[in-house]
Amino acid sequence: MDTAAVLFQSALDQARETDAETKVGALLGLGGVERNRQNLGAAELRFTQALTLAKTLPPDRVNSRLVGFAYQGRGIVHAQQGDLDASIDDMGQARVWIQRSGDLVALAVNGHNLGEAELLRGDYLQALREYDRSIEKPLNEYFDRY
Repeated sequence: MDTAAVLFQSALDQARETDAETKVGALLGLGGVERNRQNLGAAELRFTQALTLAKTLPPDRVNSRLVGFAYQGRGIVHAQQGDLDASIDDMGQARVWIQRSGDLVALAVNGHNLGEAELLRGDYLQALREYDRSIEKPLNEYFDRY
């Protein structure tokens, strides 16, 4: 994790001022490192910074996948902090952005994470729905494409 933190910080520091996508990616990486270290406040800050920066881009330059990952990372942190409503809100936003990107694997992971948050909240029926959706929707879209 220490090596990853150094590399992500270096990428953030060396990115040109106009290279928001690299900066967002580095912030996401730093958020993941902090989450892994259980520094949840620092992780939440990094994911929020990534989200804020991504939203400053003009609509034609926004990378919906990265925005989705920022929401997802922050949503997972909220769940770890025990704020399940905020977690589910962020992961719901992540679903919308990831779906726009067309990344079926990330969409399935998002559904699984939503299911986990619903499970922690005690809504077992909704958790089951999220798990089913995480399997069904990406598979259906995959087979529709091919």
